[in-house]
Amino acid sequence: MRNKRYICISLLSLFLLLVSIPLHAQIAANQDDYNAVFVKRSDSLKANLTREALANLKEGKRIDIMEMALLVKQDIAKDQVFSLIKKETDYPYRGGMFYIHDMMALYLEAYDHLTPELRKAIRHSFKVLPLYRGDTENHFLSYYTGLYLAAQTWPSEPETEWFDGKSSSQNLKEARDYILSWMNLTTTRGQGEFDSPTYILVYLSNLFSLYNYCEDPVLKSKTRKMIDYILADYAVEYLHGLYAGAHSRDYPYDVVKPSGAPAAAWGWLLFGDAPPLYLSNNLPAAWSGYRLPVIIQNVATDRSKPYEHFERKRVRNIIRYRDGKGMNPPVYKTDYMTSTYCLGSIQGGILQPIQQHTWDVTYVDGNKPNTTIFTVNPYYASKELAMFFPEEEKWLIREVDRYHTYYINRDKWTSSSPYERTFQYKNAIIVLYNIPDDGHFKQMDGFFPKTLERRDIDPSGWIFCKGGENYIAVFPLKPYKWIDEDVDWRLRSNSQKNGVVLEVDPASKFSSFEAFKQQIKSNKLDTTGFDSNLSVHYTTTDGNKLNFSYPNKRVLNGKPYDLTTIPLFKGPYLNGDGKSQSLMITHGGQTYRIDFKKDD
Repeated sequence: MRNKRYICISLLSLFLLLVSIPLHAQIAANQDDYNAVFVKRSDSLKANLTREALANLKEGKRIDIMEMALLVKQDIAKDQVFSLIKKETDYPYRGGMFYIHDMMALYLEAYDHLTPELRKAIRHSFKVLPLYRGDTENHFLSYYTGLYLAAQTWPSEPETEWFDGKSSSQNLKEARDYILSWMNLTTTRGQGEFDSPTYILVYLSNLFSLYNYCEDPVLKSKTRKMIDYILADYAVEYLHGLYAGAHSRDYPYDVVKPSGAPAAAWGWLLFGDAPPLYLSNNLPAAWSGYRLPVIIQNVATDRSKPYEHFERKRVRNIIRYRDGKGMNPPVYKTDYMTSTYCLGSIQGGILQPIQQHTWDVTYVDGNKPNTTIFTVNPYYASKELAMFFPEEEKWLIREVDRYHTYYINRDKWTSSSPYERTFQYKNAIIVLYNIPDDGHFKQMDGFFPKTLERRDIDPSGWIFCKGGENYIAVFPLKPYKWIDEDVDWRLRSNSQKNGVVLEVDPASKFSSFEAFKQQIKSNKLDTTGFDSNLSVHYTTTDGNKLNFSYPNKRVLNGKPYDLTTIPLFKGPYLNGDGKSQSLMITHGGQTYRIDFKKDD
């Protein structure tokens, strides 16, 4: 799925795309202004991908199906590209679910440029190839989007003409039913692969393709709304090219360098205040007549006032060991967003297998990479895999390559852990761990990037950092050591009862870094009950009192803090309870409602 391309940014692009970056919002004056700049970015995407695809062809490197469509549409290197398309129809490079979507996007977008023979070869591939549906939410959407478009394109074919032994009408109905059921589940209970910096690329690419070519007016309308919905969800946690907060399906190279995650490509193309990142999966948007409502772009780029934002998502399907919590327990998200940083978290526990990112502070620091601080307990167990994957538990660890080779690596940076819990309020968080004797890796690791301007280890036990225009204070609850690595200093603590307290503030709030240090050290921090009852009490600089006892007793300013009251969306910009299946977007006195109960 990975298809990263980093292209040099020209001065002209910087001027046209307004990416001098970042500490000020870029509010579009009106929809027409936004649309005009979006078209320029789309043209830039197509031009840069065209140049890169041609360079790769010249060097004998592979280009993907979307890039093939891009060249065919321009009648560039047609013979060579036709040969590559034919090769794909015989032996797809990617799994069946991605092939069927990508090839249908190529077929429909470049139809007039394809030879009759090539059209027949593409159609024949959907008869003879074993097109695998996959086993994750993004797999299913890719599969059923491609299947829907194929069945719509060839509407009267019998069972014998399809790889799955079903007729065109059966495939069309099955695909439509799945897509609508997924939309319904997402807009009532939240997405399962929620807020993924990687797989948002797949979801949006599929939805744009469906919107571009779907002939059913009801499904087309709902698809447009779903694009709005996912982009609004992204916009409220977007910080100048960085997808902030907690995530599912976050890869280890992206979690430590959020500016390079695939999500950043959507940020540049659709929001426009980040450096260009050219990915071929963005092409369906560049080919589309869809235009992002300007209010969503403004939500993404207006960071003039700090705000709290809350969301509820769902755990992906648990097929074993549900412990009375049902198939899709809720995930509660908290974000505190400012113009220079975002502190975000989920409640902890196993909420997404393998690639969970539970909390972090992500901050802006020019074009520096690795602008994030967080901790993790690198957990693995066959039981975790058996919760979510169909193979027998006995074999799962042995077959771990299927679930990414880093899963059993003690140095990994993405991991769920049943032994991790968080309590965040605004700009402060308490993170606690209680790792049993039979835990594989009885450790807490913290990521501190080497791009930090300051990392002062104070005798008080606090670690004081300066990242961008932010001061960050971290208090590890147990002894630790530093491990010097390529892009970071790894804080490793081997105590099984463990955790950190963190507060982050804008530098402008204090007269100096030293003044920040003195303030934090004067804040009340009580850890005397930690060893006996896993309790921590911290009073923030703003006077908020956080009392947290592992695993789930949270008290704020003397009152119980109940995460279960969090609706699907709650904040100054996005609000929706899931019951009405609508999302209200508010910005600058303007409102925009996405209503899935209306077939308009």
